[in-house]
Amino acid sequence: MKQTRAVAILLSAVMLSILLASAVFVAIHADHECDGAHHCLICEQISLCTHLQKTIASVAVTALIFALVLGVFAALGQMSAPVWARDTLVTYKVKLSN
Repeated sequence: MKQTRAVAILLSAVMLSILLASAVFVAIHADHECDGAHHCLICEQISLCTHLQKTIASVAVTALIFALVLGVFAALGQMSAPVWARDTLVTYKVKLSN
């Protein structure tokens, strides 16, 4: 359990640092002037950075929506059980036979 948490924290930190580095790069080179006639390395890097940011953002939004839907279904599943049908220590102990 601790290993998976550590790996998740490490991956989150790596993704956050990549996003911040690409945002800083785009901000620094925002006033880049290029005629577009040649293959400009700065323009290609800016394009890659914005594509990376859009991809990571779409993955994050998809994961958030998935977690939200799972949470709603879990909440509805717990709400739908009537009060008398919920599991308690007594219901585990007592067998109700007719």
